[in-house]
Amino acid sequence: MGDRLQALRHLISDLLFVLGRFPRAVAGGIAGFWRSLPIVARRRLVAAGGVIVVVLLFAGLAVPNLPCSLPGGDECAPEDDAIELVPAGALAYVHANLDPETDQAAEVVEVAGRMPQVSRQLIGQVATLLDAGAPLGAASEPWFGGEAAAAVLGTGAGAEQVQLVETTDAAGARRYAESIAAGVTEASTHREVEITEDGQGVASAVVGDFLALGAPGAVRAVVDVATGAEGADALVGDPVAAEAFDALPEHRVADAYLSRDGIETLVAAPASPLSTFEPLVDASASRGAAVALSATDDGLSVAIRSALDPESEPGFFGAFEEFEPELPGNLQPDALAYLGLGQPGDTASALLRQATLRAPGIAAGAAELVRRIRGRAEVDLEGDLLEALGGEAALAVIPREPLDPEAGAVPATGALTPYMELLAGEVDDDLARDALARLQEPIARSLDPGLGAPVFDRRRFGDLDAQVLRLSPVAQLVYATYESKLMIANDAAAVEWLAEGGEDALAETDRYREAVDELPDELALLAYLDLRGLLSYAERSGLAEDSAYNAFAPDLRRLDALGFGVSLDESLLAVDLRLLVD
Repeated sequence: MGDRLQALRHLISDLLFVLGRFPRAVAGGIAGFWRSLPIVARRRLVAAGGVIVVVLLFAGLAVPNLPCSLPGGDECAPEDDAIELVPAGALAYVHANLDPETDQAAEVVEVAGRMPQVSRQLIGQVATLLDAGAPLGAASEPWFGGEAAAAVLGTGAGAEQVQLVETTDAAGARRYAESIAAGVTEASTHREVEITEDGQGVASAVVGDFLALGAPGAVRAVVDVATGAEGADALVGDPVAAEAFDALPEHRVADAYLSRDGIETLVAAPASPLSTFEPLVDASASRGAAVALSATDDGLSVAIRSALDPESEPGFFGAFEEFEPELPGNLQPDALAYLGLGQPGDTASALLRQATLRAPGIAAGAAELVRRIRGRAEVDLEGDLLEALGGEAALAVIPREPLDPEAGAVPATGALTPYMELLAGEVDDDLARDALARLQEPIARSLDPGLGAPVFDRRRFGDLDAQVLRLSPVAQLVYATYESKLMIANDAAAVEWLAEGGEDALAETDRYREAVDELPDELALLAYLDLRGLLSYAERSGLAEDSAYNAFAPDLRRLDALGFGVSLDESLLAVDLRLLVD
């Protein structure tokens, strides 16, 4: 063996000697070749080499930071020339670049083509809301230049709408306007621009590269901006609008903007058309909000950016603390739904304070519940239990039997009703365990007042100890503390999964990652829905027998998953939604 090792050492030494000689030989050959060249040739080669180095440095360092309008620069936001014609005081502005040669327009058309029935319904609803049938009709005209926009001008009952359609042929645009006019038309001139008004009071004019259609006053306002009338500023110069638009993703096919007045008119009022979305813009604190729609080959994304007044009281999402989601790594991979938030104790307290101001009836009911529990179980929910909850919390809906990870189908046998699980991290184990022990009886009686002597049984699941209350042959209430975490569920399967090792968690699944990976690392709120699995459960529970649903069922079955995230600082509320479509 010693002889063989010695031979091997000699072999390695010889190889290293040869390898060491090779670079020297190559360098010597290059040096000899260089010395053999005339001095002029050497200078030219040095100059050429310098040019090559400069080009490589430019490509590696400068090109990624070029303006997006230059080749090689970052991808631009959609072309928007219409905003230069919209008055700065507009309540609302909606814009889309429908040029089929743009990547985003092509992606949107492709995704919409997978869900034709739903897409047509949504387009019809948007067109009705914006009164934008004419611009959508113009999109198929040969003179259409790609951009379509709508704006709401004025206030209250005097608000008026105007649509802007980009044109490459002014004469063709005028003929189109004539073709959709109702009754006898009358022509007039405003600041040397011809405006035509039909029998129903709809005006039209070609302003720059756009056909303007809408209320006469709104069309004249567009003309004022285009011709530089005194005091007629454009929305493009509004600093709040610029701040909100700049916070949107560059990669988008459409965007919209609501001014502060627009938010008060269209969002803040309870009966307003967009009141449902009030928490997403924080109407009481917003100075203006922008929305973007983007598309990729696997779905659609919506981004909302609301510029906040730092001096205003925070809205609904102000109650939530930022966190970095880690608990999805402790949830079952086939979870149908997940909601994550940070500092659950502080968040619950802040939400109760909000309810005291905004919904005093709900707050009073919650206060009465806390009072009864304190009297019956001698437990201060806020001081004992909520104080024990730190870090983050996750609320999940889990199927009682595993779903097919490929098809997302409901199992043919077993209970259809999923169970719910609450998981909290960074928990004070002793404080939580003591509070829950005293809460056992009032919790049990609230779930089933007929229980004679409700008792939680201690059961061992692998290395985990859990408290289990049997409510019925198929229903249980179980809780356990482990590794500074608290788990509460209405099925012991949650503890069994953890005891078996909790492998292949939700955070490791492709569907979850695709739905949430583009969201910020730190969030105030995170939600995930397995739309395919939820729809399967709904169909098995009777939805499939609904004729109205069946008209859209083939489209809705293409929905895969949804990711939703909210982040917040004192000056910006950011909401991101990601919809995956097969």
